[in-house]
Amino acid sequence: MMKMRHNYLIMALAVAALTCGAQGDFNTEMMLSTFQIVGPSSEHPNAVMSGTVFLMVKPSVKHPGNSLKVMFTANHVLAGIGGQSANVNFRVKNPDGSWHKKPLTFSIRNGTNNLWTTGKESDIAAMFLPIPDELMPECAVSTGMLATEQDLLTYEIHPGDQLSCLGYPLGLEGNDAGFPVLRMGTVASYPLTPVHNYPTFLFNFDVFGGNSGGPVYLDYIGRAYGGSIHADKRIVLIAGIVLDEVDYVDVTKTLREDKTTKTPLALSKVIHAEYMKQLLDSIQEP
Repeated sequence: MMKMRHNYLIMALAVAALTCGAQGDFNTEMMLSTFQIVGPSSEHPNAVMSGTVFLMVKPSVKHPGNSLKVMFTANHVLAGIGGQSANVNFRVKNPDGSWHKKPLTFSIRNGTNNLWTTGKESDIAAMFLPIPDELMPECAVSTGMLATEQDLLTYEIHPGDQLSCLGYPLGLEGNDAGFPVLRMGTVASYPLTPVHNYPTFLFNFDVFGGNSGGPVYLDYIGRAYGGSIHADKRIVLIAGIVLDEVDYVDVTKTLREDKTTKTPLALSKVIHAEYMKQLLDSIQEP
């Protein structure tokens, strides 16, 4: 019971923090926290690699009262960028209410050493970034909103539940200000727990190159769980990160050739936010 109360307290604080910028509109807050990352391809000369990253804030343990800025994405997004640095297309709001892009270059390697941290058995990456305050969202999303396994059990997250996802499919931006594209889908696999047995789940939405690293999240009001409908409760959680698309691969072999046919299934693989939390806890504060 004490653990459940602790989870509710985290949720209450996180939701309260979100109301200052967009009147509690979590889609907008997530839009403001999601960006495109761009850099030279590590595999194809003269080609550009792009993907999706999103920013969260984590209370500092070393310096109470301060927050650390952490970037999450898929590991293969950063690994696919060659060289020592990458660009993240941040945004700045103009006095007239419009927006413009403001790319920020930051180091991702020191020689041959990667500056990000990745999970031992998961395709996710995280790193703390020294981002100027003026480039941070007015109400940055807290890492306290990463869904734990207990959250999935408490709120009875199940197949058919609707989730939202942000990203840059094939590099597409929502507009010239560089905002991401919002799409929705449903949980498409079962079971979701225990997460150590099922670290990923299927998400029913068309995924393209550039979506990798994008946040998958939920925002429910009046959800039924625990045998009753909680009409006055709002549940806002980061469910995970988009890793890649799921295809059906058919290999036809003949005497002269092997032919591989790949059929997209309009499904993506999402890693649970529990692994994001574990990864974050393993990183030493700068």
